[in-house]
Amino acid sequence: MDAHPSPFPSIKPFAGVLLILLLSLLLTGCTMDPNEEFIQGQWYDNNDHLSNLAGESRQESFWYFDNKTFEVYGCCFVPMEFSGNYRILKSEGDTLQLELYQLQGQNSSMLYHSDDVLTITITINRQTDTIQFGGGDPFTRVLSAP
Repeated sequence: MDAHPSPFPSIKPFAGVLLILLLSLLLTGCTMDPNEEFIQGQWYDNNDHLSNLAGESRQESFWYFDNKTFEVYGCCFVPMEFSGNYRILKSEGDTLQLELYQLQGQNSSMLYHSDDVLTITITINRQTDTIQFGGGDPFTRVLSAP
């Protein structure tokens, strides 16, 4: 018998349960949304319809997604080079809505600042391995993320 009994009940039986709960929370937090996982890598589009317009040049655009960060590069008709972070606002079916934040760079004549925020919607086509931003051309995967 203990000469000085503890006013607190033994926590040993609860320690195992607590450890299991913490591990399950950590493991579920590490899984990536299937739509987010699909967009990881580099995507390319050569906007073909611009070459059919008199006086217009082509527009090449690249998007790169890598674990909550993104980069965009484009040239020839509308110069763009910007990057930042993203978070998922909504993921349903084959549609992914992202919030782009901590932006830096420019899109045409628009200069982004770190407090600017953009929302984009991406439609995923797993059969053709393409993604589409809004109603624009589909982008083709050219490089998977490591």
